[in-house]
Amino acid sequence: MRIQIGVPGDALASSQLHAHLRRHPDTRRLPLEHQLPAGGTSEMGALDTITAVLDSGVGVGGLAVALAAWRTQRRGTRAERTLRLERDGQVVTLTGYTPEEAERVLRTLAADPAPAPAPEPDGDGPRP
Repeated sequence: MRIQIGVPGDALASSQLHAHLRRHPDTRRLPLEHQLPAGGTSEMGALDTITAVLDSGVGVGGLAVALAAWRTQRRGTRAERTLRLERDGQVVTLTGYTPEEAERVLRTLAADPAPAPAPEPDGDGPRP
């Protein structure tokens, strides 16, 4: 599962978050990719993102702890305390979160979507 993480409106903070995740003991072994918007710079609300590839609940919990630790270390602007998380088009913005809140949101994003219900028989098929 791939989760995109970004710091809205702050490319420097996003780069610093990426560095933090690379060093944090709970996430340093996670495959992480840091992508800049097209053109290589963040402009006009474009968001550079960090993609974390998670394959277990342990990875989700570790990422939540690392995100909360990064937030706790930041003592600046509101943007530095706000994270945008996305998976398969589902977007969540976290502001002022605890490790438990971050983990709850990550687990919700990580959950497989409910399977589509089976189609109702239309009456045109063979009957038993």
